[in-house]
Amino acid sequence: MWGRAHYPHPGQWLGSGNRCGHRPDAPAWHHFNEPETRKPLPHFIQTLIDKVRDYYAKPSLLPTLANLSGKINKLSGKPRQNRSEAREAESLVMQAILSRTDFASLRVGTPLPDGRFIHRTMVEIATIAGMVEDAIDKETKQLVKRPTQRFWRAIRRLKIGGAIDIHKQYETLEDGTIRARPGIKTVNMHFLVALGRISYEKLKAFRTHCSKALKLDSDSHKQQFPDRHDPEIANRRLREQQREKGIKTNPPSSTDKAPVIHDRDKRKELQRQYSQAQLEFATNLYGQYPGRPETWYSEQLRRAFPSLDDWIARNNR
Repeated sequence: MWGRAHYPHPGQWLGSGNRCGHRPDAPAWHHFNEPETRKPLPHFIQTLIDKVRDYYAKPSLLPTLANLSGKINKLSGKPRQNRSEAREAESLVMQAILSRTDFASLRVGTPLPDGRFIHRTMVEIATIAGMVEDAIDKETKQLVKRPTQRFWRAIRRLKIGGAIDIHKQYETLEDGTIRARPGIKTVNMHFLVALGRISYEKLKAFRTHCSKALKLDSDSHKQQFPDRHDPEIANRRLREQQREKGIKTNPPSSTDKAPVIHDRDKRKELQRQYSQAQLEFATNLYGQYPGRPETWYSEQLRRAFPSLDDWIARNNR
């Protein structure tokens, strides 16, 4: 039944929230496919993943993500929250991202001892989040896995909410055609502090620990394979000698400096900037006034950022 009328399209998930299989009282954490690693995830990362799950039941943990509309409920005066189905998707995708983040650089991927970096593709992230579907590859005509539309919606909301940034990467093939490479995905430092309710000092200490571990691996690799690293050192010294003679040459460009992909929808892009400003304000609050009730932080944030429309009007004067 649909109200008093018979519902003609019951489907597989009749009676489950919005008929997509989502049950508000039972989030689908079993969809998360924790990646296999040589060692268990560090306690610091596991704590952040647990906090992402807490966000599902307590949206006030991340007001910049839970209140993407920037609107206020006229009756209660409180910020409007994302639907539970959306929060579940955001949580699953963010868990996948955190499980594959290199905290030394906050990039999503794996650093190698030889200095290279493997950027994780959206298909890999979607697979970990349990949000892939079967599709036919247009070039090979073979059956492949691709991210679902629900995954892409969650990614867009995470970008707008200030959780992640994505940078474009391309490569030119021998025939001159340009092909996209896995984008550089970075996690926002302010988002991590706001999510984990941790200090910048703790995050910095963990990142320093990761950097030192990576440097040990890198130094060991250089000693084992000097032929792969000495040419780079030689090129750097040659440029230094050129500068002494007044000759300036530039090193190869780094793809890590590619521009951030802005949202095509102007209002969505303004929402992203609004969320970034909220994140910085909130994390400063946690640092200056630790241990206050969640309601106090929410009230301060509401006063500073009454609504998205007001913020846009104030910043476009």
